[in-house]
Amino acid sequence: PTVLFLGADAEGQQPLVSEAVRGEGAHLVDADGTRFMVGLHELAELAPRDIVAKAITRRMQERDAEHMYLDARHFGAR
Repeated sequence: PTVLFLGADAEGQQPLVSEAVRGEGAHLVDADGTRFMVGLHELAELAPRDIVAKAITRRMQERDAEHMYLDARHFGAR
């Protein structure tokens, strides 16, 4: 599942974000904010899910991380 992080001061349960956010152009980033799909596949974050899932798993193992992030800050307010 993907969670929308509303900030440290957010209260209550945080909503789940659908796969559609990735499809709309959110960037997959690690804890350092580095986009790791660029250069791995010509479609970057829009690569097929199996390729993205393998890349996420690989990056988590390389970084000894528990999760990666979908960064949608560039969407701006809509």
